[in-house]
Amino acid sequence: GPVSNPDSHGGYSKPLRHRHRHQSAHSLEHAPTTDQSGALWLAGDVVAQQIRSSSHTESQGLDLRRSGQNALYGGMVNGTIGHWWYRELDRWALRYFRGGSARFVAAKVAADGLVFGPVHVAGYLGAMSLMSGKSPAESGAVVREKFAEAYGVELLGWSVVQAVNFRYVPSMWVLERSSICRGSHS
Repeated sequence: GPVSNPDSHGGYSKPLRHRHRHQSAHSLEHAPTTDQSGALWLAGDVVAQQIRSSSHTESQGLDLRRSGQNALYGGMVNGTIGHWWYRELDRWALRYFRGGSARFVAAKVAADGLVFGPVHVAGYLGAMSLMSGKSPAESGAVVREKFAEAYGVELLGWSVVQAVNFRYVPSMWVLERSSICRGSHS
């Protein structure tokens, strides 16, 4: 059942406990905007392209269309659905686990990977495919073809990042940090 401990953030060290209490009290007041999330996805994609370009002998240049598509997805989809998801995930986890505890972090990582992960991966693949000019039927085929591999990579790599996020990053900033990281892995 829900944790009845009034100090639900007791798993944090004293400075982190104070910060977590403060951010939880104000987390609903802080709503990342679509332009913030879009800008972070844009920045993440530009960085990812620069890293990929530096690993090739020939410079491939910056794909501005791809960066724009990532910014649009990051702002319109991840900025809205992602904010709602992380806010509700935090509320749920705090009902059942002491904030900052290993169980709290593990439950959030598991829920994020098993519930939001598939939605995010399928949504991203479908949206990018549609924005590249494919029909809905073709986009569905892309999702079916690439989903298993992309979701596997998402689970393996993203779970580690989210464990750090959920342990050390205040909930109100998880979406912003996630936007940078996810945008850079696009």
